[in-house]
Amino acid sequence: SPQDGGHDGIALAVAHGRFRAMGASAMRGFVRADHVLYDLKHVLDAQESDLRL
Repeated sequence: SPQDGGHDGIALAVAHGRFRAMGASAMRGFVRADHVLYDLKHVLDAQESDLRL
């Protein structure tokens, strides 16, 4: 499992139900304060991610 606060960003590239259920708040727990959450598959609402494809 990912280390809490140990990553620079997340590239969400697969729309698994587990990721949808987790939500952006829980995902942001895995990254540092200055991070990027990139949603390539539109799993999250537009306002929940920093970038979308």
